Amino acid sequence: TLPSELYLMNPDGTGVGRLTYGVASSVNRPAWSPDGGRMAFECQVENGNSDICAINRDGTGFVRLTTDPAWDSGPTWSPDGALHVVSDRTGWRNLYRIVDGRLEPRLQIEAELGQPQWAVGHRASGFVGDGVVLFYDQGGVSHLVRLGARDGQPRPIETDRTSFDDLATGPRFVVLVGGSPTEPSAVVRLDLADGRAEVLRRSSDLQID
Repeated sequence: TLPSELYLMNPDGTGVGRLTYGVASSVNRPAWSPDGGRMAFECQVENGNSDICAINRDGTGFVRLTTDPAWDSGPTWSPDGALHVVSDRTGWRNLYRIVDGRLEPRLQIEAELGQPQWAVGHRASGFVGDGVVLFYDQGGVSHLVRLGARDGQPRPIETDRTSFDDLATGPRFVVLVGGSPTEPSAVVRLDLADGRAEVLRRSSDLQID
């Protein structure tokens, strides 16, 4: 099987350029740094083991950032340029950030962050200001929390949804896909300042008794 590669192109499809040349058997989920100069991505340098790699915009400076046998995935950058990843090295999918080549826990609990690794394209965390908003599953129930920028403690975000599939963040809000035993799955915009929830689109108009 030929290795997958990363390419760069303009929004209109022109200027296609190749970034990687056989650095890994598989590369996935590229994420740009805030300044656009560097890209982090999932890489399988050793088959069957997902790590995090990074490369400069011009294709130089390739580096493998993690080498643990654990499954490292979902690279995202905070606004201040800190690279965050999801890892199951404790037996649970938790959130970490890479500091001086080491993984530093942002939230370390006996719970699963986001969706299983094979659910490609789903996001379970995002940045609002200098904090992190994320959801995790514990005991069959999803919890939406915000991590304090200073103390890192999770603070619950009130919502009537009990299961989540995806999440994106804005300046002071979260857009998520979630449902509950009485509400079908829907795209919901949640204002973090006043807690107001707005349903943007429902998966079904059926009423659940």
